[in-house]
Amino acid sequence: MKPPSYSIVCKAVKSTNIPILNKRFISPKSRNSTAPGKKRWGIQKSKRDVFTNGRWKQAETVERDTLVALEKLRHKAQGNKTILTKFPSVRECNSALATFGDGGDFLRALGLFLKMRKSVSLAHGLGDMSSAWSVPAPTLVTYSTLMSRAVQVGKERLALRLWYLMKTQAEFFSSKPKVPLESIILPDIKAANILMNVYAKLCNIEDAKYIYSQMIYGNGTDVPRLEPNIVTYNTLLDACQKAGDLESALEVKQNLDLSTYNPDARTFTSLIGSVGRNATATSGANDPSMAFSFLSEMKTLGICPNGMTYSALIDACARCGRTDLALKGLRMMLRQKQKGQRTRKRGVGKKTLTLFNEVGAWTAAIDAMGKAGRIETAMRLFYKMPKFGVLPNTITCGCLIDNLLRHGKTNDALEILMYMKDQNIAPSEVMYTSLMTSAGRMAEVENKQKWSESESEEKPKRDGGAKAIEVYTALMKTLTEERDVMDGKNTQLLKVFLVFQEMRAAGTDPDLACYNALLQACGRADDIYRALDVLKKMKEDGLIPNERSWREAFKTAANAHRADIAESIWIMYQGNRKIGEFWQPSIDCLSALLAAYVREADTKQENAGKQIKLYKSVVTMYRDTMTNSEKRKIDKEKLLQSKRSLGLILEALVGLHSVEKNEKNRSVIKRVAASITKLDVWKMRKKLFPSTLRAFTIAEKWRKELEASFGGSSIYPGE
Repeated sequence: MKPPSYSIVCKAVKSTNIPILNKRFISPKSRNSTAPGKKRWGIQKSKRDVFTNGRWKQAETVERDTLVALEKLRHKAQGNKTILTKFPSVRECNSALATFGDGGDFLRALGLFLKMRKSVSLAHGLGDMSSAWSVPAPTLVTYSTLMSRAVQVGKERLALRLWYLMKTQAEFFSSKPKVPLESIILPDIKAANILMNVYAKLCNIEDAKYIYSQMIYGNGTDVPRLEPNIVTYNTLLDACQKAGDLESALEVKQNLDLSTYNPDARTFTSLIGSVGRNATATSGANDPSMAFSFLSEMKTLGICPNGMTYSALIDACARCGRTDLALKGLRMMLRQKQKGQRTRKRGVGKKTLTLFNEVGAWTAAIDAMGKAGRIETAMRLFYKMPKFGVLPNTITCGCLIDNLLRHGKTNDALEILMYMKDQNIAPSEVMYTSLMTSAGRMAEVENKQKWSESESEEKPKRDGGAKAIEVYTALMKTLTEERDVMDGKNTQLLKVFLVFQEMRAAGTDPDLACYNALLQACGRADDIYRALDVLKKMKEDGLIPNERSWREAFKTAANAHRADIAESIWIMYQGNRKIGEFWQPSIDCLSALLAAYVREADTKQENAGKQIKLYKSVVTMYRDTMTNSEKRKIDKEKLLQSKRSLGLILEALVGLHSVEKNEKNRSVIKRVAASITKLDVWKMRKKLFPSTLRAFTIAEKWRKELEASFGGSSIYPGE
């Protein structure tokens, strides 16, 4: 019997909104990492080991060999004369599926699975060719591997469709296949637990209980009769927790107590998390005492609660409206942590003890206080976290900001947003939407106030609260400072400009800080043309760029390797003053201009003439400054104290020395570079850029050679 078409899985992919990627594979090593705990189709930091032990290369080889063999098999099926190539074994294909899934590239794993299905379909059409060439027909391990990885990336419905596809196989046990015993697809306990986990993630408690019933009594169409293990009971408890069915959870616990397995921390965490989810007395509504009873029983059995356990306890107390007991749960965790700290061995005990997922318990407590209106308590808990060795994460900040905005504490929300900026914590999508919505409402209120003030002759009253422009600006700055960009620099730039456009649409006039945030985002994305457009819009809005504005514009030109545009910005910078006002460029802007010259010169290695011109521009600017030329108007003393500017000048001198052919000029370059290394600013060489450190090392070597040739005398320009 011919297997069902693999188009079933294709339809499943479409129905779950899986993005279609380019066929050309982009190596995961070149992609940006994912934020910890964030699910996506890309690469996860916790799975990096698959690239270091050769597994990824082996998986790529299996994928390539499968594709080659499949193409030749397809030509053979079309009636062409082709010498068939041997397929990788099904075991090798299963290993490749696991590797791609563990690496986070689930779409690639799914593609390999479809190739396996297609090869079986073509081989059946050729009759005996299937046995001759051993096409990798998907087995139970294949489907189990793919389903578990689908659950990891949050595609539970796709995992369920894969199970239904496996059930349609002629070799599936419930179809009573007439095939050899070793070819029958008979689900084992691992496959049954994976299927139950899928139902648990979908909050489908009835189907999860039905799988358990089939395991106990048999005669099922999904799994045969199997002995449940601790994973089975914990997975079923997880389904009960997500469905809020405490009665079913207690039944599962009773069955677990009658079995030969002992409960663990996950067992009691799920039980505690099931309390108070429904508004019935049997579900523990308004009474978290059952949750504390589970915690007490857990400790009696010698099982140590972790951060997830206390997080579930605090959440249960919050659902029951008992914030006092929620704080009690947090104190219990801190006492347990302090007790564990005292019992640690000497030497090790000096380090701060941290429970697993301890930040989750703090986040639950902060969220509970915020939802109960105890905002000051939530703020105190937030700032106390570092004192106990726990740092807030994105979820912690998001919960607190959401509650602050809900209670009109905009200034405090901005304070937390600035904390996130300082700690390089990226805002989540939920937080992003919440802040945008709050800022939009504030802008609407402000616009109404402006209209009412214009109608009356009374002076406007300031309420002392934050304004919409401050929220928009803080959000733009936080997005700009995001270090771990998952989707690339262009997406980061797009988010910042979307906030800017939303701000304009809400009727809020941007200020200088908003435009500076836009320029900084342009610099991160190396988009010099958009940066020029921002400078143009600033002029149209009647705003005068400040030093930071020009510095960000120069940095953008440097990142884009466009020294010509940097020169044009420098001319604009010189004209950015009132008539008769003395103008002197800042050292930071000068450093950014020098960086534009040096970076473009480093990329023009195939054009020696262009390189020499760019390097000489840097050297000429240094010469004019040292000779007090009125042309540059650069502060000589500040330049000699700027390690960044002097480092770029050294890089230009070393680069010019490598392309200059005139020996006399090369000698002068060495003397100038050696003189720069004698300056006092180099006594502290910490935090130097690698390129600057390399140039300084070469120049210092030149200085030693010159001092040796001149008998140890000092080397300065003009000597």
